Amino acid sequence: MASDPLRRPVAPSRGTRRRRRRRTPLAAQAADVSGRSVTAAVPLHRLDPRLVNGAGLVEIVAFAALLVTASGAAFGVLAVASTAFVGLHLADSRAVLALQEDGEATILNAGRNGQPVTVRTSTPHPPALPEPVGLAAPLHLDGARWWIDRAAFPLLVEARAATPPP
Repeated sequence: MASDPLRRPVAPSRGTRRRRRRRTPLAAQAADVSGRSVTAAVPLHRLDPRLVNGAGLVEIVAFAALLVTASGAAFGVLAVASTAFVGLHLADSRAVLALQEDGEATILNAGRNGQPVTVRTSTPHPPALPEPVGLAAPLHLDGARWWIDRAAFPLLVEARAATPPP
């Protein structure tokens, strides 16, 4: 069956159309906020991801116990575990480490979605970036320990390649 040149293509219905939102790369977002060119950017978390993942695991086990036992005590444990998990998520502050082309490093405050919002501080020397191994990599900045989540390891590898060796 040959295609008819007079037949117009039919647009997909609303239910089948996918919305594609292109997300701006983190380095470009950091450059917009800091007002300087950025070679690499890495998202940071304040809480240890092992703590957050452990709280999530407790919540899953409590939900499984509720399904198996259908008891009020299991429901109470699930409610407490869920509240603790949400509380940890809300207590976790986020930041972005932006490495500029001139060798400076800038720490940017980030919102809940991880996008940089404001400039927190700037240092003339970039920190020694950790190896991307394990569940998370710790990074010490301004006397505080920050964590680079495993999901951000590709950005960490990119940032390690962009920084000169000490």
